[in-house]
Amino acid sequence: LHLVGRLPSAEERAAVVDGGEPALRAALDVFMTEDAFYERLAEIYNDVFFTDTYLTRDGVGTLNSATPDWPNVLKYFDKIDVMPADQKARIRYAVSREPLSLVQYVVRNDLPFTDILLAPYTVFTPDSAFLYGVDVTFDDPADAKELKPGTLKVTRNGKELAFPHAGVLTSPMWLNRFPTTPTNRNRHRARKVYDQFLATDVLALASQAIDPAAGSTFANPTRDASECAKCHRVVDPIAGAFQAFDRNNQEFLLDPPVWYPEMFAPGYGNELMPTDEFKTGLQWLAKRVAADPRFSLATVYTVYRALTGRKPIAYPTDSKHPDYKQLLTAWELQDEALRAISGEFIAANYDLKLIVREVLLSPYYRGLNMGRAPTDTRKAELVAVGTGRLSTPELLSRKIQAIAGVRWGGTGTDLLLGDYKILYGGIDSFDVTQRLGDINQIMASVATRMALEVACVATTFDFTKPAEERLLFPLVDTADTPEINEDAIRNNIVHLHDRILGEAVGPNDASVNASYKLFADTYAQGVQALIDETESTSLGSCQALKDPTTNADLPAERQIKTDDTYVIRAWQAVVIYLLSDYKFLYE
Repeated sequence: LHLVGRLPSAEERAAVVDGGEPALRAALDVFMTEDAFYERLAEIYNDVFFTDTYLTRDGVGTLNSATPDWPNVLKYFDKIDVMPADQKARIRYAVSREPLSLVQYVVRNDLPFTDILLAPYTVFTPDSAFLYGVDVTFDDPADAKELKPGTLKVTRNGKELAFPHAGVLTSPMWLNRFPTTPTNRNRHRARKVYDQFLATDVLALASQAIDPAAGSTFANPTRDASECAKCHRVVDPIAGAFQAFDRNNQEFLLDPPVWYPEMFAPGYGNELMPTDEFKTGLQWLAKRVAADPRFSLATVYTVYRALTGRKPIAYPTDSKHPDYKQLLTAWELQDEALRAISGEFIAANYDLKLIVREVLLSPYYRGLNMGRAPTDTRKAELVAVGTGRLSTPELLSRKIQAIAGVRWGGTGTDLLLGDYKILYGGIDSFDVTQRLGDINQIMASVATRMALEVACVATTFDFTKPAEERLLFPLVDTADTPEINEDAIRNNIVHLHDRILGEAVGPNDASVNASYKLFADTYAQGVQALIDETESTSLGSCQALKDPTTNADLPAERQIKTDDTYVIRAWQAVVIYLLSDYKFLYE
């Protein structure tokens, strides 16, 4: 579910049962060859780059349309050339997702993950290649998702220049998403390099408040005032690597580059950048970042956060905290584990799939419970182990489809990816960039509505299919009531607990007894309501007249409009109950 948005097949489950841990590793490796995994990978890295904001804000519109750099930018707009809406949508998608597509391309082709910085190229679809005017040959020009590597060229002062590709760092969308200004002078971008690729929060270097007047006695405080210089000495050299890009027009390449002598010189750590490297400063920088051990650790942190829903433990700084020693132990153990994965990642020639597999197999993801309740001291040491995580709107959306076979919202729409995305703790990659990891009252209300509406549609629709094709109710029919076939009902509840909650339970387990009681009570009350005529047999909005996945009319003989025995509504109550369970909403 987490990697490819589906349940394992019966054959896959049997293979892992028979083969144990080696078979589980093999299964994970197979999952990471599926197309759905690469879509999940783009989702993971959008939580770092936030470039999906341009899917709604139009990334093409950010490009410099006043120059010949991108020859078909003007043709994109209706005022220059009328273009079909679907073609414009494909172009916008391809241009906006270019940095994420590079990540997908590198991993799909088993290239070292350092290529997301070192690649002397970027990747194009047929649509983005058209807009940028790149000469790339595609196997299928009609395939909007086909990716091919290529390079950009620009014209300056009457001569053609090669774009100094340095993977993501020179992506037009990355540069626009993290813009500079005449006064910022690429410092924002430098901070993002540290944050995204070097596991370093440079703002933490100035965790103590700075006296606003501290630099007032210096003509150049960013260099000469110690309070300012402690950060600028770290940030400014990397900012200098971006000097070939215009301070107003984000992806516009300058010739020659422009830097500022009053700032710290371009470089990396204690190494100064040679002046003859200024035109290709980002390529010079990328080699050093990729070789820095912090790059591999940052990659591990990104995957860890994506899979567990939590940031790695921060180093405890409050030595007076009552659990300081235990928190320090927790940090040391996790740091050791994540650095070990980082070392394996490097040894495997920067194979990102190794990180995904090892984090999933670690106790930080798999930890479930203990034989006995831990002491308070032990709890503090285990603060990051097996915590579980709230499913993001994207993960929950795919989970609903995989388990119930329907989308919440119907054909062509998904309420978790639209109306309720932000309300359920998601991001828009622009104003909202921090996912909520803990459920609140509004989110709980969204989850309740989801359970009600999905159960309404999925339950009735499932009963329109032959038993062997049903996802939810393969062991019962609408004629099976508690008086007639309690065993079949219990066995189907066992199936639902397995399918919806991933629980291996028996027909007489306590959790199954609770679900069965809900079914039986709802059924009994419903039958009485039908007798009293306080409810009708009509299923109302829960009727199954169309296929909810295609919106096609169901054959008349398969349609279900009424619930004469109240069995369907009793099953809806059980499905609502299970879809509302924290074991479904959390992982």
